[in-house]
Amino acid sequence: MYEIERRQKSLYSYEKWNDEYTDDDGLMKMSRRRRFYCLSALMGVLIIILILGLPTVAVFLSTGDDDSSTAKFDGSGLNFLNRLITSIGPMDQSTKDAYDWITTIDPLHMTQDPQIPAWRIQQRFVLAKLYFSTNGPNWTDPLDFLTTKNECLWMNGVYQQQQKNATGVTGCINGQIYAIRLPNNNLVGTLPPELSMLLPELRELVFPNNTLMGTLPSGYSQLAKITWFDVGNNALTGTLPPEYGEWTDLKGLSLERKHFIGSLPSDYGKWTNLEQFFVYDNTLTGTIPTEYGNWSPSIVSMDRNKLMGTLPPSLGFAWKDT
Repeated sequence: MYEIERRQKSLYSYEKWNDEYTDDDGLMKMSRRRRFYCLSALMGVLIIILILGLPTVAVFLSTGDDDSSTAKFDGSGLNFLNRLITSIGPMDQSTKDAYDWITTIDPLHMTQDPQIPAWRIQQRFVLAKLYFSTNGPNWTDPLDFLTTKNECLWMNGVYQQQQKNATGVTGCINGQIYAIRLPNNNLVGTLPPELSMLLPELRELVFPNNTLMGTLPSGYSQLAKITWFDVGNNALTGTLPPEYGEWTDLKGLSLERKHFIGSLPSDYGKWTNLEQFFVYDNTLTGTIPTEYGNWSPSIVSMDRNKLMGTLPPSLGFAWKDT
């Protein structure tokens, strides 16, 4: 009797379970409670995956396409350099030589070191471009250019920050180039536009008494902190870029003894810190802009041109011959 009753209870339990978990066609389905448990577990797993995955996503987003001057790389500075080369435009021979040197010849192998910041690769490449653009192998003094030394040591003598009488890379601030001085060093070629990439610290470009040819790159106007620009006594031609008026910290400009033509840009009247302005012995024409009266007392030489007008009396010691 007991056995019959136990079997009846068992049969009742099975029929109750079957009613809860099967549909009218006899297919299995989950109870609401079990469905709730499963969904909760699944949501918990998804939340854990999301939390663990966010750092990876953040790292990918922060390093994948970062071209900033302080960026470090995810293993290949070569990608950065390739994008830099693409932004420059068609690759001339000096660009190719600089690219080949920094990617295959330079023993430092910067483009393969993920710890090297972007600005270092860019800085070293630009100096290599300057070297090859101006016939570096035949410079009077190679100044340790393209050696394994840090770029701030590509100079003659012992490094002292912001030297005025040395040649080469004569000043750096926190490893970023402050000044380049290459006077009387047999530079033959053109001024590379890429020098405008030496941001943000470049303040002095001094290349007088060489054989630089071509025109003045208008892109140098991006060098917002420039204070001295001297390319006097070379073989440069063309007009004076009005864009240089953006050099509001400029103290000295020397463009004498070349073949510049055209007028004096009125934009240069923004140079309120000017101390020296040499454009003598060119073929400049037109009148002297009245805006030059904004200059502080300066040493100004505009003689042996074809200029008209008078110099503002505020300029101090000045020459102007027609």
